[in-house]
Amino acid sequence: PADTTVDITNCDVSYTSVHEFTGEPITPAVAVTYNGKRVIKGANYTIEYINNTDIGVATILLKGTGNGYSGTMCLNFTIKAPTVKTPTGFVNTNSSPTVVRLDWNQVSGISGYKLQKWNSQKKVWETYKLFKPTTVRHNQGGLKEGTTLKYRIQSYLKLGGKTFYSDWSTIYASTDPGKVTNLKATSVTESGYTIKWSAVRNADK
Repeated sequence: PADTTVDITNCDVSYTSVHEFTGEPITPAVAVTYNGKRVIKGANYTIEYINNTDIGVATILLKGTGNGYSGTMCLNFTIKAPTVKTPTGFVNTNSSPTVVRLDWNQVSGISGYKLQKWNSQKKVWETYKLFKPTTVRHNQGGLKEGTTLKYRIQSYLKLGGKTFYSDWSTIYASTDPGKVTNLKATSVTESGYTIKWSAVRNADK
């Protein structure tokens, strides 16, 4: 009698070809059919996953069991880095002459936030603070009045022994100018007078 064994490579397969890294082995479900009829895993073929944990290209091997199906089919799928959302709404609010307040919107499903500050003398970004994922505000005090600083913030996610980062969100933040002091009128005459005061640091006007 004629050999009716089907080579598994002649079967139709469907599966999800792109997955995000989880730190755990990823085993996509595979549907196998031949001439519209479902091919049974275990009875007709076995399935093996190779290099299916780390970021990169993973492999699925389908092998016919000899029970109507033979041969080997090799399939690939991609494991990509997880998407980490950038904090939105990063703004400088309610400053005082010695404090800047930074606010941002909470990002779900992350491990925390990294806040960096620009060092204008060294011309480099320096990590200033790390925050818990529920933190959405920071006050930096001890500053001089009329000081302008540059900050940037990003989200990060720790997963499977790796750390993944979002893009940065960057702003300038300033303390308020100080109060005008030593205000006094001088050179008072019938036609007018002159007002003088002490200069306020970094005041525009």
